[in-house]
Amino acid sequence: MEYVIETKNLSKKFKTKLAANNVNMHIEKGSIYGFIGKNGAGKTTVMKLILGLLRPSGGEITINGSEDLNKQRARIGSLIEDPGIYKNCSAFENMKRYSILFNTSDAEIKAILKIVDLDKTGKKVAGQFSLGMKQRLGIAISLLGHPDILILDEPINGLDPAGIKQVRDTILRLNKEKGITFLISSHLLDELAKITTHYGIIRDGVLLEEISAKELMDRCVTNIKIVVDNPEEASKLLQTKKLINKYEIKDKAIYLYDSLDHPELIVEALVRDEFKVYEVSKNESAFENYFIERIGR
Repeated sequence: MEYVIETKNLSKKFKTKLAANNVNMHIEKGSIYGFIGKNGAGKTTVMKLILGLLRPSGGEITINGSEDLNKQRARIGSLIEDPGIYKNCSAFENMKRYSILFNTSDAEIKAILKIVDLDKTGKKVAGQFSLGMKQRLGIAISLLGHPDILILDEPINGLDPAGIKQVRDTILRLNKEKGITFLISSHLLDELAKITTHYGIIRDGVLLEEISAKELMDRCVTNIKIVVDNPEEASKLLQTKKLINKYEIKDKAIYLYDSLDHPELIVEALVRDEFKVYEVSKNESAFENYFIERIGR
């Protein structure tokens, strides 16, 4: 597996608080990694550590398989917190000011502005832009220097639905057409789920879990939970009677992913064979519950 960003026991302590606590992160090349957690969970701290904006208290960071971080960080574009734009300048003028750092031509600037749909704003100054336009201008600035990786901290926070869609479409376009890998933090689960290929779930500075979007969807499909005294033998019985097919056993319960329409037939078969059924429940909002159980309400 090729990781463009990997951390090992990465930690950051502010006085007595561990804002990042032995974080082991793995971001695959070409992925859109959604970094999920409540405000204050440690998302921005980890991003700043990767970018070199904070010095770690412990642990290691590798970028593109290298520990030469100064060289590899030149391949990363970022938008942390609010975009730093000149409000009295147009989109092109903003880009021109930042392009001095990268020796970028006017033609390249215009091409980047087209990617983020800001190529037709003319002389309109950035101070008159909508919040979504400002975010896209921030992303455009982060694209200077042709980065392989973009790190975006809450890029859709505070946007209206139209602005969210515009930023989301921009991220998908850059990922598919340019092959850019993304690390995106957010606490807006529904919106992030529309673009994310992998998730990292953080709480109180601890990275609790990393999971692919496919694995998450497989776990979070509508299911019926049956708590029974002997789930292994109970599942064999139900299979023999052809009442279930797709299921798994965990935490002393059977989770059914098919045969959801008539759970009473399953319970009847179990009781008839003298199994003790303690609970039968249907879970239809598993996606949201999955995160709430981990990050808290």
